[in-house]
Amino acid sequence: MWLVYFIAYIIEMVYGLVHNFYDFQPLLCRAEVYKTGQTHYFSIEKARKDLNYEPQFQNDMHTVSEEYKTPPTNSMRKHGTSCSSIFISILLGILIFSLIMSLLPTAG
Repeated sequence: MWLVYFIAYIIEMVYGLVHNFYDFQPLLCRAEVYKTGQTHYFSIEKARKDLNYEPQFQNDMHTVSEEYKTPPTNSMRKHGTSCSSIFISILLGILIFSLIMSLLPTAG
């Protein structure tokens, strides 16, 4: 887990240096790493007791699986990205990879 946390830290640092020149959404941050290690349990018993809440439909995996079986509509599809955006992303990835590789110790 510490390796993923360290990688998230590096991504945050790179984002802090680069975000003024190239705006991107970091794929991973330390908060996300922390949240993946937490288990959350929720119950509607308090809502039933305090608010007299009764769910209108049962929340089971059948409805979720049906959602994934239906093909997406046009409004759900993402718009294409421009070639220049892809090129800048690849260039930035190579730059970050080169920076990380230059910081690693050499063998020998």
